[in-house]
Amino acid sequence: MTPTTLHTEKPTYGPALVAAWFDTVILPMLSGLRGEENLLEKGNYTYRHYPEELSFFSRTDDLIMSGAWLNYRQFLASFYETLAGTVALHDAEVAQLFIDCKALFAALLASEDFTLLFDKLTKQFAADSHESVDVLFGAIRDESERKAIVAEYIVNNVLDLGRYDATSKLWGPNRQSFLALKQLNSVQPLAEALNRTAARLKEAIKNLRSVLEELSDRLSREKDVPIVLPGRRLA
Repeated sequence: MTPTTLHTEKPTYGPALVAAWFDTVILPMLSGLRGEENLLEKGNYTYRHYPEELSFFSRTDDLIMSGAWLNYRQFLASFYETLAGTVALHDAEVAQLFIDCKALFAALLASEDFTLLFDKLTKQFAADSHESVDVLFGAIRDESERKAIVAEYIVNNVLDLGRYDATSKLWGPNRQSFLALKQLNSVQPLAEALNRTAARLKEAIKNLRSVLEELSDRLSREKDVPIVLPGRRLA
């Protein structure tokens, strides 16, 4: 949103409006931002190649339920000078994170070293376990799709797939070998670019959270409205 699309005159608001902002805008935003922070700490960017997306990173307005979007727009308009810069920076870094994940994913699939390692380790699994490679990927029979799944794990720095995920039999023992592919000459610059973007996004989230928390405290004290009421779900 830009100043030309938002009403930016000095706002007037009372306790009822502030309470609605807490419930439908501020607390959901803070909850979503905390979730993004937790994922960044793990290096898990939740990239998916189909559908192509970041499953748990999004624009700030997508952290709000669709039914509360007008509340969000009203809130942002009321505090545009305070919020606009930090919101825009967060959203720009999320967009860049998606671009960088896609680039790293494509570079991995294009790498001959990736293909050689994938083929070597799947054949080794079949030889050692006396089972078909098919058991690692369930109903997925397409070879390129199987490689794409493993490339996703590399992009997302997946630690543990869980014992009930069949692909864990391949990923678990060989995780470090697959992740080491990010050191390849054709891949490393893209992996480093992704790490830099993640660091910038982490800082952008920290700044946006700080602005929202300070604004929440101010509104709560000015209008005598608790940020969280008994029975209200904590963000």
